[in-house]
Amino acid sequence: MRIIVLTGRRAAGKGIFMEVAKERGIPVYEMSSVIFEWMEKEGIKVSNESTAAFSQRIRGQYGNDIVARKLIEKIEEAPLIVISGARSKEEIGVFKKLGDVVVVEIEASTRVRYERTKERGREQDPKNYEEFVKRDEADNKLGQNDVLALADVKLKNEGSIEEFKEKVRDFLSTFS
Repeated sequence: MRIIVLTGRRAAGKGIFMEVAKERGIPVYEMSSVIFEWMEKEGIKVSNESTAAFSQRIRGQYGNDIVARKLIEKIEEAPLIVISGARSKEEIGVFKKLGDVVVVEIEASTRVRYERTKERGREQDPKNYEEFVKRDEADNKLGQNDVLALADVKLKNEGSIEEFKEKVRDFLSTFS
C-alpha cells in the first residue's frame, strides 16, 4: 500500500488536495476525525480550545502516536490512500509500518493562509491575524514543525483553487 501523508499549516490547501484525491477514487482519512469521535464518546464539546487541550492530554497520556494508532484501525486495504493531519514524527512512523509513505507538505504563506480563513468563514477559524499566528505557534508545540521537516514533496499553493487542483492532479497521476 502507498500512503500519502498530507501535512501543512491551517488553510494551506489540504482540503482541496483531499477533494481531488476523493474525485479520483482514492480513500482519504483525516486524523482529526479520530479526535472528534473520541471527544464525543467522552462527552466533551468540540471547540478550538477543547480540541487542543484534549489532543495534548491524550498524546501525553498515551504517546505522540496515539491518534495514528487509532486511525489505522479504520484503514481499509487499497493501493493508494491519503491521510491528513499527522502532527508528529511518531505518527509518521506508525504509517510507515503499513506501507510506503510519501509525506507531502502543502505550502502557503502565513498571509495567504490567513486571507483564506477569512474567506471560508469557519466558526473555529481564528478571528484576527494575531490569533492566527498564535494558532500556528500552538501547532508547532504539538510537533507540526517536526512533521513539516519530514516532507518528501512540497506543493506550493499561492494561486487560484483551480491552479492548485491541477497541480494536485498532476502529482497524483505519478502514482497510477
